[in-house]
Amino acid sequence: MRKSVLRALIGGILLLTLAGCSAVISAQERFGPDPDREILVGTSRAKVEQLLGAPISTDVLIDGRTRTTYEYTARVVRDPQIFLISLVTLGLFEPILTPVAYFGKPEVTYQKDVVYGPDDTVVESSSERPIPRSH
Repeated sequence: MRKSVLRALIGGILLLTLAGCSAVISAQERFGPDPDREILVGTSRAKVEQLLGAPISTDVLIDGRTRTTYEYTARVVRDPQIFLISLVTLGLFEPILTPVAYFGKPEVTYQKDVVYGPDDTVVESSSERPIPRSH
């Protein structure tokens, strides 16, 4: 009897740990760069380009600073339905829900301007702008 109780307990724990994958993915608001949170005044150009990739344009301003424009994509939007299904089914549908939770988030393309000082650190940064999808 102890063995069957122990097996049931271990099985229950395993099911609960499986329930985490799609639940975490669906609860997370964003997959991909989030430069409005990560790029602050003083951040190095190398760190910005590590996060966003190479700029799509660069302009030298009259005062000697450099304005660069970056374009990047991120998957956004929370999905509470998948979170609830995952919890209610105790992870039984994880093989289906995990890819749905990730790929179900729409991919959005953004642009962001960053101004660097002469020492190649951020002195100014615009808010990200979503780029409309062309159909």
